[in-house]
Amino acid sequence: YNNIQRYILRIANPYGFKTNQNKNQGIIPIFTQKVLKGETIEIWGTGENRRDYIYIDEVIDAIEAVYQYNGQHRIFNIGTGKSYSILEILRLIEKEIRIPVKIKYKGERKCDILNSQLDTSLIYRECGWKSKLTIEQGIKEYINMIFRKDCWE
Repeated sequence: YNNIQRYILRIANPYGFKTNQNKNQGIIPIFTQKVLKGETIEIWGTGENRRDYIYIDEVIDAIEAVYQYNGQHRIFNIGTGKSYSILEILRLIEKEIRIPVKIKYKGERKCDILNSQLDTSLIYRECGWKSKLTIEQGIKEYINMIFRKDCWE
């Protein structure tokens, strides 16, 4: 075990075609499915809570970059280094799908973090990896994949 390289990868909120939309995890897949079904989306608080979201294919690329790494660092953040509010995410989904979003606001929760974005400068400096997709491109790609999958079934 002494020769095995060990790393801790702290991954932002991943989304994409390979993520499981049926679990109660990941607001982009959950919100997209709800909008497509015409369901109301419940938002705790004001919807201004911000998170760093990253497309799943980019997570895989980052893991591959760390796998090739031979330096001394062992902990890397994988994200875009940018944060987006829940309402911004909803508006991007709405714009791409062209279906109005129905929102129901619920009470604020004490457990919700106001802003979370990852500093990805270390993985860029040490491994040469950096997120390339904007949130707009990632959501568009994700939604396009859903529609292509629906055509196969």
